[in-house]
This record gives sequence, C-alpha cells and structure tokens, in this order.
Amino acid sequence: MLQPHESQKLVETVQYASLHSDERTDLRQAVEAASSEVLLAERDSLNPSLKGPKAQRKLFEAQAKLDSTIEAFDRLQHRVDTIRKYRDTTSAYREARAGAQRHQMLLRWVQQQIPLIEKDLGLPCSTTRLALEGDMLTGTDSDESDDQGTNAALSCTSSISEYGGLQRSESKKRSRLDSTSVEATLGHSNAPSKRSRHDVDSSSSSS
Repeated sequence: MLQPHESQKLVETVQYASLHSDERTDLRQAVEAASSEVLLAERDSLNPSLKGPKAQRKLFEAQAKLDSTIEAFDRLQHRVDTIRKYRDTTSAYREARAGAQRHQMLLRWVQQQIPLIEKDLGLPCSTTRLALEGDMLTGTDSDESDDQGTNAALSCTSSISEYGGLQRSESKKRSRLDSTSVEATLGHSNAPSKRSRHDVDSSSSSS
C-alpha cells in the first residue's frame, strides 16, 4: 500500500493528507482528457468518410488510454482512502502515545530538579526510582514506570516538605527558649539584694 519512499511515521503526519492532492487532480484531468479522445474517436468511426481500420485503431487506442487512466486514478483513490481510514482508526492511540511521551519529559524534568532542591535543603533523598528506561514506550510497562516515577517524585517532595516543617518547628522552639532565658535574666537583675538590705540595717544601728 505504501510507496518505497513512504513510512508509517510519514503517514501519521498532518502534512501527509495534502501530499496527494496535486497527483489526484492531475489524474482526474487525465481521465477527462482521455474521455474526450474516446468521444472524438467514436464520432470519427461513425463518419462514413472516415470509416476504416485507421478509425477503429484510433478508437481502440483512445479507449485503452482511458481505461489505464481510470485504473491509475482508482488505485490512488484507494490508497488515499485506506490511509485516511488508518489515520482515523489510530488517532486515539497516537494522541495517547504523544501524551505519554510528554509525561515522560515532565518526569525527566522533575528528576533533574529534585537533586537541586535536596542540595539547597541538605536533605538526602534517593531518586533512583525516577530513572526512566530508554525512550521507547512499551504499553503497560511504560504506564507502570510512569506511575512509579510519579510516586517517587511525590515521596521525595513530601520528604522535603516534612524536612522544611521540622526546620521551622525547631527554629520556633529555639526562639521561645531564648525569650524565656532573657526574661529570667531580666527578672533576676531587678530583684533587691539581701546583702544590700543587711548593710543598710547595720548602718542604721551604728548611727
């Protein structure tokens, strides 16, 4: 069905649908021209002054040319219709495949970003489960790999969030401890000294 220079990848492109429009137009015009030649040959064969072997041969050649032109047009039309049917039937699959490829690209980007976040937070987090096996999509295996990669990414992101929350909690605890220490120090410094009152009493007795 496909020509030697054609491939499945070419057939699935949007531009392929318009590649045969010019060829189909040329064949249609050739059929119309051949039909006109047949009509002229038939008219000549009915003319008493032109009757004979030459007129019959001309009619035979015109009819053969028309038949071959119609066959070529029908063959092209059959190819175009079959390929269009294939494209319509597999359109949902091709869209799903393109979506899976975009999903893998997103997972690769997430895999590249997680080590940078880990480095900033000082948090060790294994990302080996995010490794994508090749660029080929293989049905269920690819879907399972994508799900595992997504779960791993969410796990690492959750760990990073928890780590950040712990850091903020520890910081708040330190702030409260520092505030309590300062208040205790200030309260101790403002309390009157017992030694000072004794000295004052002694001074009063001496007087």
